[in-house]
Amino acid sequence: MAVREQIHFLGVGGMGMLPLALLVAQAGYRVTGEDDNLDAGASSLLESASVEVAVSGFWEHGALPQRFVYSPAFDVAHPSRKRLSDAGVEGLSRGELLAELAGEKRLLAISGSHGKSSTTAALIRALGDVGFECSYYLGARFQGDDLLPAVWNDADWLIAEVDESDGSIDLFEPELSVITQIDFDHPSQYADAKAYALVFDSLRCRTRGTIIEGRPLEGAGLRLERERLVRETLAALGVEANADFLPELKRRQEVLHDDGSLKVIHDYAHHPAEIEALLSEPDFAGSTVVFEPHRYGRTAVFAEAFGRVLRDARTESVHLLPIYAAFEKNDGTRAESIAQSLPRAIVHTNEPEAFEVLLKQSSDGGRFLFVGAGTVDRFAEAFVADKVCIQRNVRLSGKTTMRVGGAAEYYAEPANLAELRAVLTWAKLKTVPVFPLGRGSNVIIPDEGISGLVIRLSEDAWKGIELLPDGRLRVGGGVRLRDICVKAAQVSMDGLEFMEGIPASLGGALRMNAGAMGKWMSDVVESVRLMKWDGSVAVYPREALTFAYRSTVELAQGFVLDAVLRGGSGDHDTDAIRGRMHTYMKSRKESQPREASAGCIFKNPEGDHAGRLIDVCGLKGHSRGGAMVSTIHANFIVNTGAATAADVLGLINEVRASVKAETGVLLEPEAVLLGNEWKEVLAG
Repeated sequence: MAVREQIHFLGVGGMGMLPLALLVAQAGYRVTGEDDNLDAGASSLLESASVEVAVSGFWEHGALPQRFVYSPAFDVAHPSRKRLSDAGVEGLSRGELLAELAGEKRLLAISGSHGKSSTTAALIRALGDVGFECSYYLGARFQGDDLLPAVWNDADWLIAEVDESDGSIDLFEPELSVITQIDFDHPSQYADAKAYALVFDSLRCRTRGTIIEGRPLEGAGLRLERERLVRETLAALGVEANADFLPELKRRQEVLHDDGSLKVIHDYAHHPAEIEALLSEPDFAGSTVVFEPHRYGRTAVFAEAFGRVLRDARTESVHLLPIYAAFEKNDGTRAESIAQSLPRAIVHTNEPEAFEVLLKQSSDGGRFLFVGAGTVDRFAEAFVADKVCIQRNVRLSGKTTMRVGGAAEYYAEPANLAELRAVLTWAKLKTVPVFPLGRGSNVIIPDEGISGLVIRLSEDAWKGIELLPDGRLRVGGGVRLRDICVKAAQVSMDGLEFMEGIPASLGGALRMNAGAMGKWMSDVVESVRLMKWDGSVAVYPREALTFAYRSTVELAQGFVLDAVLRGGSGDHDTDAIRGRMHTYMKSRKESQPREASAGCIFKNPEGDHAGRLIDVCGLKGHSRGGAMVSTIHANFIVNTGAATAADVLGLINEVRASVKAETGVLLEPEAVLLGNEWKEVLAG
């Protein structure tokens, strides 16, 4: 298929933007995008469709696209949108682009105030079960991302969820329409209920064929009503299929944890009618409800209704979090406005305070229902992480190659991307600092331990190595460098042999821009996927990374999830590659000590080597307690068996002082002092 044109997506990882990017890419467009708040699943989905994604600003000096698409979060003043507009690039909203694509198909549009996504998803599943060929667009994602949220193919029909929130619903001309329920919403777009209802009247007029209407919500009957809509829609298409189910969607009644004592559920409900229907279900009686109001405008208009449905529900207690603003500016509305109709509500002024209260309340178990369309799902995930992921007072000396140091106040080894995001959100809500550990090969742990959360990516999820079609390798952040060398040799990929013997994982090596034998990680990395401290995912092409001696600036802001590595363009003979690996390994064994150490302790000063300076000062073999300057390589301090961190740090100060006195050079540490600042322990 010939590429039609390039379309650039601003906010490409958004709930509605991501499926549209997939749809457009499959329709033959070159799709690029930027987003500083991707989740890991979104990043993987976009990559699978060859959507080129990078952090905001990276595209600033690249070739201009023919058009760009923006999410509501990118207003006219946003730097990326303004730059493209000022350059004469045509911009359009998500709905405008979807309507353009829909014009090429027979459109079955699913619209309405509630249940659009679940109804659309049920149709997609049912039609897929019977082999009904169609393109589709879902404004959400399936749980587990086991099914793409959007597909474009040569079939006549497009099944699409159509959103009324920005008025673009007026651009669609369906052949068939499903209108679930109509309940006044989006007060920032529509003046009142009458104006809101008119857009659906207009849709009815533009529909050329059958119109299938939903009935008003009736509490727990919501599921049955959606199944009825699906069955009637299938009949209108002339399809016989099983529709007695609703697929599991992300953020729709997700059971995040259930151990028999504590059950934690999240639901996307953010309109009074949706919350009323949710809380009327028998399963949620007696729950503690944590509600995050969504947007100032909606909260101001529906505050009394929110208070009423929460008051009338059979809940254990109700906690109100601060309003999630989305793209709206603060108009002074606060969650307290809901509490005026709900006297027993507990109103929280900030999330960290709410988090502590809820953790205490859950100490004896219970049922907790987190409700809202903003970031309350992450809040709930962090709540669960406290119970299942976070360990307390974990000794760290055995997790480093130096074998010294105390315990971490908190410690986690997340098993997957979701757990990593959850523990990072937990740290943010607990307001504790985060420290990545890696393999601990260039790390010194203080004897007093670390105050904060230490995270180590040691599980299998971080150790994948994938050979890409073009001969590059995609490598997980927790893979040992030696394992990368072995894999590269197996596929006759040269240029990575220098990693042999560097005792580090990929993530740590990239953060430190590790090097050996005249080569550096910066020479072989093509792109890096990073989870930032706030749990968002950013993709950095090599050109967007700032490499320096023993550091990569951007990668100090989070955890390396994976990276794409490229080899050289020279000798691809497997035996020759293995021969070089053996030579490098032998050289390291002969020139470096076998005892426990943290690798090179000091950075090489400009034009010289720290090891040479220490050696000429006669310090090889000099010791303090159980720590000793290696007799093999003077830039190594080794643990002779019973060293403490105090021994190591004291010896570092002695070596620095001696080298400074005799040569005039003040050596700076290269090893990482985790949980403390070097300036706090260095003398002079």
